[in-house]
Amino acid sequence: MTELFELLATHPHSGVPYATDKYSVRIVPRGNYVVVYRVRDSDVVILRVIHAARDWPKQMR
Repeated sequence: MTELFELLATHPHSGVPYATDKYSVRIVPRGNYVVVYRVRDSDVVILRVIHAARDWPKQMR
């Protein structure tokens, strides 16, 4: 996952935009996981790392 974090640090808007009821986030699939994050100013805030087999959109509500 280190490569992914380095990628997000240099290209924070590379994830796919996803809107929830509460806020807008970005998602990046990585192997069996989905990384859910937000971009705030120049910071990337990782909100969750969820196994892709779970109903992750439901967990984001």
